[in-house]
Amino acid sequence: MLKRGTLWMAALLALLLCMAACLPSALAEEAGPSKDGGWTQGDNYWFLNDHAHYDVPFISDESIQVNGVKLTAPSIDVTGDVTTHGGGNIECADLLQATGKVSVFGNITAGSLKCSGIIVTSGTLTVETSFELCGDAPVVTVNGTLYLPSDTTQAEVEALNATGDGRIVVGATTYDTKGNQIKGAGTIFLNAGSNLENGGLSWDGAECKLTLKNFSQYFSGEKEVSGIAIRAQGKAVTLVLKGDNQLDDLDEYFGIVCAANTLTLTGSGSLNCPDSGGALVVSGGTIALADGCQLEGGELCNNSPGDSYIAVSSENQTPATSFSLRMENSHSIQVECEEGGTATADLALAEPGDTVTLTATPENDYVFVRWEVTPDSVTINEDNTFTMPDSDVTIQAVFGKTSYAVTLHPNGGTIPEGSEITSYKYG
Repeated sequence: MLKRGTLWMAALLALLLCMAACLPSALAEEAGPSKDGGWTQGDNYWFLNDHAHYDVPFISDESIQVNGVKLTAPSIDVTGDVTTHGGGNIECADLLQATGKVSVFGNITAGSLKCSGIIVTSGTLTVETSFELCGDAPVVTVNGTLYLPSDTTQAEVEALNATGDGRIVVGATTYDTKGNQIKGAGTIFLNAGSNLENGGLSWDGAECKLTLKNFSQYFSGEKEVSGIAIRAQGKAVTLVLKGDNQLDDLDEYFGIVCAANTLTLTGSGSLNCPDSGGALVVSGGTIALADGCQLEGGELCNNSPGDSYIAVSSENQTPATSFSLRMENSHSIQVECEEGGTATADLALAEPGDTVTLTATPENDYVFVRWEVTPDSVTINEDNTFTMPDSDVTIQAVFGKTSYAVTLHPNGGTIPEGSEITSYKYG
């Protein structure tokens, strides 16, 4: 005869087994193609004909093809080939792995990629952090673009031995399939997980933070949607503006397009995109201002899950082509000089702790002598930088002549012939 405690344990075990059998598929450890999930099974192939979103790793023991719809998964592992067709779209946050080839007739974005070959016939294949090709050389045709991680070197692009007339894009640089750099700046692509430094542009892929400091770029090359494209789906992105930033030659494309959950604006600076369709757009997410940050020259227009952007005003919802930010704790920097040259600071507004760089340019027959600063607690370093205090700063650039006239008075004596000195150089 079973004891009462034994009966209770048996009943609990039966209940747990029943609950496990009834768990929804969303709680499963992995998922795969099925007819109930919008897939159709062909001869050694699964075809996706309806949008599919998975919160768990997607695994298939046969090739898959995404036809004009969207497949989203944290990771994808396929025994066989992976193909998009008819504008199909695959978004894989982490590793996309296939024993066969990855072929693109649409768009594929992967955190990392491992496969036996790449064929980009039409559309884009974007790899954000790392890639490993174990078979044939990539093929990128004239209507295709392969986007590689921002830290990929030109030597690594050349070593791919890719073929075709398409493009390979690494950060701000565009190559042909042979690894030759194509002149003319095209779209700058920034991906979560990879970093990029390009003049006044700094992208931290780990924190998804873009800093523009007096960044200027002419986008005379081929563009896709925008001058700067940030791909950080599902993540929080920060945009820091310092100084005056200018994006030109956009031909009605947007200045910055960011695919992210949220984009937070901060800093004291401006973004100017005079011939664009709009300075800033967030696709599928919202725009917010950091604490203490003020937006000037525009209004936030949030339309998540659609596109959010900076509008001209609350009355005029047209995308603004320029706007400015100012932090409440920012202070002004004024640089003056009387004669003998010109002087500038790289920032007109700065926050306490910011590094400000000064430049002095003497005129002919003058040299730079020193900086005079108010307040005098500010120290100018040897490299002409200083740390911004919690107050306004006024700086005076002092220049001196390179030579001075000298007049000798004999005072009753004589000056030996040939020993007259009429001028001295400064210093």
